[in-house]
Order: sequence, then C-alpha cells, then structure tokens
Amino acid sequence: MDCSRCRQTDSEGNLTPSAVDCRKRWGCDETATMSSLRVPCSCGGKRISCSLCKGTGQEEVTRCVWVEAYPQWASVLPYLSMAENHGSFPVAGGMLDQTPAFLSALLIYKAEVARHQKASQERQSKHG
Repeated sequence: MDCSRCRQTDSEGNLTPSAVDCRKRWGCDETATMSSLRVPCSCGGKRISCSLCKGTGQEEVTRCVWVEAYPQWASVLPYLSMAENHGSFPVAGGMLDQTPAFLSALLIYKAEVARHQKASQERQSKHG
C-alpha cells in the first residue's frame, strides 16, 4: 500500500479518480469489499469453524492499516512483513546487519501483530 496514491489531488485540491479508487480498495474511509492485507490469525488455521479466517490461518484486513497510524510507516511495512514472514531483510546479511531504526520498527511491528492476534482471539471467544 502506497499512501501517496490514495492522497493524490488535482489542481483544485480534490482527490483524483485514481485516489478515490485506491481509497475504496484499501479501506481508507470505510470497509473495503476485498482484503488488501492478510495477517496471521490467532487460531493458527487450526479451526475450520473460525469466524475470522475460516481455517486458512490468515485473517483478511479490510480497513487501511494506516487510518490511525503514521503515514511514514507505509514505506517500511513491506520490509517488516518480508522480515517477519520470509526472513528477508532490506540490508544484505542477518539481523545484526540491519539499521537500529529497522530493528526498532520490527519489534513494534511484531508487538502490533501480537496485539492484533490477541484482539482477534478475544473476538473469536465472544463470537465463536
């Protein structure tokens, strides 16, 4: 997701048609009809009856993750996701070769994923 795309304006300050489309697809203003991101579900895909992932292990996110976050995180999110899911880092080498800023961001990202998983688990326990 590239926040600059959903904020493009024309010469009069109105959102461009492309920006309006991006905002709809990514759920910037309201729930999107399709998921723009998937995060690990708290059930781990072990429950086919899970109301959040339906047994896939991946909960679909249908709102923009930056609605309440800082836009500058948008540029680092793909790298955080790749590090978490694939062990790929933006700088060649291992964990010790990464910048302190990236490592701090990765810790925050992991904490947010854990917080999201906990909230998902609480929603599951309420809704079955």
